[in-house]
Amino acid sequence: MNKDFCFKSAYIALNSSFNEKLIYPLTDRGLGSELNNLLLTAVYCLVNKKQLVLYDSNWNSGRFEDYFEPFCERFKGIVEIPNYIFGDGGKKRRIYKKIHYYLYPSYQLLDSSVWKEIRNPKLQSQKIKIPELAFNGSSFDLLYILEKYLLQYNTKTKKIIHKEVNKRNWNRFSGIHVRRGDKLIREAGLFIVKCYLEKGNEKGFDMHDLFVASDNFQVLEELENYNSYIEYISYCEPSDNGHHQKSFNNQTMSNIESQVLRLLIEIEILSLTKCFVGTFSSNIGRLVHLKRNTLNSYSLDSDWSL
Repeated sequence: MNKDFCFKSAYIALNSSFNEKLIYPLTDRGLGSELNNLLLTAVYCLVNKKQLVLYDSNWNSGRFEDYFEPFCERFKGIVEIPNYIFGDGGKKRRIYKKIHYYLYPSYQLLDSSVWKEIRNPKLQSQKIKIPELAFNGSSFDLLYILEKYLLQYNTKTKKIIHKEVNKRNWNRFSGIHVRRGDKLIREAGLFIVKCYLEKGNEKGFDMHDLFVASDNFQVLEELENYNSYIEYISYCEPSDNGHHQKSFNNQTMSNIESQVLRLLIEIEILSLTKCFVGTFSSNIGRLVHLKRNTLNSYSLDSDWSL
C-alpha cells in the first residue's frame, strides 16, 4: 500500500458516496458480538455499495465515540431496540418498519433478511477487489484492515489502554481467554484451564508465563490448583463470577464503562502475546484472532468463520 495512501480517509469518502444507507444498530448484546458484527456489516456494505450508518443511542455500553474515533454518519432517528434482526417481530414490527420507511426512505433497517445476507458463507470465500481502497483480497483480509482503521481508539481510551499495555513486553507471555458465565448456557461447552495450557504446549509454546483473561475468578483458582508454579497476570477480580449479559446491562453507566475499558485492555494484550488460546464460539476469541491476523492463534472448539 502506498505510504501516502490513507485508508481511513479513502474509506470515509467511499462509504459516503453510496446513496443507499444501511443502519447498523449497536444494541444490548456483548461487546465482542457488537464489534465483530459491525466489521462484518462494513464488509457487506462495501461489497454491495451501501453506505454504513451507525445507530448507538440505545447501546448498552454508552456511545461509540466514548471509546472510538468516528468513521461514519450516526443515525439520529429512532431504531427499535432490543434488536430485531433474528425475526420479523410480528405485527408491531411490521407497523414500525412502515413508519420508519415513511420517515426515512433512504435508510434501510438491518433486519433479519439483511442479516442472513451478511452471514452468508459465500461472503467468507469471496475474493473482494475495491480499487478506491487499494484492496484486493479475501473477506478476512478486509476485516483485518477494517478493524485497524474503523475501531481506532479515541484519545481518552488510547491513553488508558496504552498505559496498561506498555507496562510489559507481552510477547514474553502466552495468552488465554476463558469464557464462562452465560456463554455456557446455550452457545459453548465448558473447557477446564488444563485444556488451554495443553493446547498451547501442543503447538510448541511455553505456557509458564501467562496472561489470563476471564470473566470468572474461579478460573484463576483452577489454574493455581492445576499448577502452582505457573506465573500469571490477570485483571480478573474476586467479585467476577461469570459474565451475564442481562446483569451487565442493568449496571450503572460508570460500572459499564469501567468493564468495557477492561475488556478492551484484555483484547489488546491478547493480540500481543506470543500465542493465544481461546474459543472461537466466543466473540472475544474471534476478535482477538482477527486482530492477530491468525498468527499463533488457536481455538478449543469451533473454527473461525464470519
